[in-house]
Amino acid sequence: MSMTRETAARIPITLSYRLSYGFTKANPASFCAFFNACAAADIAQLQQRRVLATVGLSAERVRVNNLLDPTRGSILTAEATVSSKLLGSSAQQQFTRVVGDASGFVPLTRSVTLAGHLRVGAVFSPKSDFSTGSGNFVPPEQRFYAGGPNDVRGYDRNELGPVVYVVPADSVRADDTFPASEARISATGGSRVVVANLELRLPSPIFSPRMRFAVFTDVGALWDQGGTARWRMTPGVGLRFASPLGPIRLDMGFNRYELESGTVYTTTAAGDLRVIDTGFVRKRTRDYTIHFSVGQAF
Repeated sequence: MSMTRETAARIPITLSYRLSYGFTKANPASFCAFFNACAAADIAQLQQRRVLATVGLSAERVRVNNLLDPTRGSILTAEATVSSKLLGSSAQQQFTRVVGDASGFVPLTRSVTLAGHLRVGAVFSPKSDFSTGSGNFVPPEQRFYAGGPNDVRGYDRNELGPVVYVVPADSVRADDTFPASEARISATGGSRVVVANLELRLPSPIFSPRMRFAVFTDVGALWDQGGTARWRMTPGVGLRFASPLGPIRLDMGFNRYELESGTVYTTTAAGDLRVIDTGFVRKRTRDYTIHFSVGQAF
């Protein structure tokens, strides 16, 4: 349930309470990497149904000339979410999550727009260790992810930041080596995120005004509490095609960075997870990523 009140400055503020009863579905390797739960029985316990109760407070200030394709103005949003036993959450599911977004649009000429965006977020929760029963479990949907068509476009969706790799048991050789192509990447998310974007939106010399160009640079980092931010910058170019639903967007982001290193897991006959490599990095097959979507990136 929620209630919204608009201030005198036309800023809607929403207070919400959400209560859910369900289970967490995630790659078993994520449970092993973050909660030290590598046995099948332990993972099954983490996947048991739990109560999640949160109180959220959000505010949004929208001052743009066009919601679908703004060329002037700004959009500011802020949100805080708290999960606690006092609200009804399970004892091991307590955290505080805060995130803020800011976008600005400046018309340089009648047909050229400079757009900028900044996103900053953090999740605060004691580190979990399933083997000792300590800490709290932050559901994967409450963690942060980065990479994709709306933030760091040189990466595929959720490809930026901490990852683990999973190799099918039948692909692992007797000496624990494996074909690199069999290592499937799995994003585990992070508790800290910063993403910044700068984009120049230009008119097209052909099919104008139905088509426009864009040149952009995206910068971002995703990491966990106590870890180190590894900043990545990916430039790119794009096309925008006007439609009733908003701009149809085709972007190409360039990326010369290696994928993140991570632990490699495989499954034993008993269904438990076993580490077969640490610090593994899967090589990129190309230096660019293409995204197709509807609507501006921000």
